[in-house]
Amino acid sequence: LALAFALRGGRESFAFAATFVALSTLPLLPRIRETFSERTRDALPFALLLVWCVVVLAGDPPFARHLYRFAQLAAYFVFLIAAATWDEKEHRRFLLGIVFIAATDLFVFLLGMLRDPSATGYLIGNPTYSGLLWTSAFLAAITLGRDASQHARLTGALFGLLLVFGLVLLRSRSSLIGLYAGLYFVLPRKRFVALTTVLALAAAGAWAIDSERVMDYLKIDAAQPHLWLGRLQIWKTALLAVADRPILGWGLGNFEAAYLQHELPVNDVLRFDRSSPFAHNDFLQLAAEAGLPALALFLWGLVRFWTRVRGRQESSLTWARAVVALFAVSALFNFTVLLPLCGLIAAAALGMAFSAPPREPRAGDR
Repeated sequence: LALAFALRGGRESFAFAATFVALSTLPLLPRIRETFSERTRDALPFALLLVWCVVVLAGDPPFARHLYRFAQLAAYFVFLIAAATWDEKEHRRFLLGIVFIAATDLFVFLLGMLRDPSATGYLIGNPTYSGLLWTSAFLAAITLGRDASQHARLTGALFGLLLVFGLVLLRSRSSLIGLYAGLYFVLPRKRFVALTTVLALAAAGAWAIDSERVMDYLKIDAAQPHLWLGRLQIWKTALLAVADRPILGWGLGNFEAAYLQHELPVNDVLRFDRSSPFAHNDFLQLAAEAGLPALALFLWGLVRFWTRVRGRQESSLTWARAVVALFAVSALFNFTVLLPLCGLIAAAALGMAFSAPPREPRAGDR
């Protein structure tokens, strides 16, 4: 994870190659090698998803793009299986690692803001990915603070406030919405209701005082709705692409071809200079690139995750629930796992569910 961050998130091909080489050695470690088959059976939907992505080659997608994205998914799966072998102490170390990495990126961001108000941190320049990292760290700080000393809780609270301040300045709307969803799983019910009330009153007050500034913060221009509703056009295009190739899809990493094939007009004008390699929705992206069977396998994996963590109170699984909710909500608006750093965090959260033996649900579980 630290290597992926040091390489600016690991997005560039050379950076990802270095990260993937490091991850590919994990199955050779004795503990992981001994339990790899068992953990793979636990995480069967994700294993089958990888297999299906090989089947997608029958649709003759661009091989280089498909192979690159497949290697990325394989790296996430390896990390998921590795996380499934960790014990509670190792889970805590991982959470502390995320906090440290997020603090580093936050420091670079705040330092950059002093020189350039448009700075977005050390990562690739898209606030979405710094937002996902910081939000994951904020949820980790809350989780770790449950069993910490009073001094550690105070330090964590100050760090959390700094992270929230950074998120507000970052203006990543999907991360803020995802954070709200994640807090549902880490805060006691009464505190979550109180937080919801405070946020609603604050939003209403801000709107009453200066609605134009609120609209500007949300990046909404009422005079040009096509600018902030552009995702709807991309989603419609993605649905057309899925309907065109529902089984094998267009190939991993090949959404841009599907977009150009089915591009819809904006304000009744088809702008041929426009393109988008992303569907701005992870679920539609997967369906368009690898077909509806891939989407079904992924959703099955999410259902299996929630089945495994339902009702459990371990700190690491509390964080895992919150982070999966964060990524699931953010995935409705962005390609959250494009950056390997964020993809590895999501994979670890999913893998933690399979580190504990399954249990039968009890009456009263939610």
